[in-house]
Amino acid sequence: MSILSLDRDSYVFGDKFDFVLQLKAVYPARIPVRLSIAEIEPADPSRSYKWRPMLLWMQMSDAENREVGIRLLELYGSPDSPGSEIELKVGEWVEMRAAERGWSGKILRRIPDPPQM
Repeated sequence: MSILSLDRDSYVFGDKFDFVLQLKAVYPARIPVRLSIAEIEPADPSRSYKWRPMLLWMQMSDAENREVGIRLLELYGSPDSPGSEIELKVGEWVEMRAAERGWSGKILRRIPDPPQM
């Protein structure tokens, strides 16, 4: 994961900040894309299903090297729920834009896959 941009170069704890992340596959991977586990649960509550979470964190430090970890995104996917995951091949990437204050980021858009070579 790479942080492509932050909206400024310094923050006070509790500030809202906007960020852009790039997650690039170094091996084939399925990436969850739903913000809530409720989005992937089967309509029939008696039906079992498999799901997987993906947590993205960022560590920030101040001028005195005090560090804080901030959970940026928590995404969910399931092979049993079509559209809840995307498949990335080696070298493909997804870009996520979000805003954060405290603990709740949101995915705003996905950049299309790069052309196949």
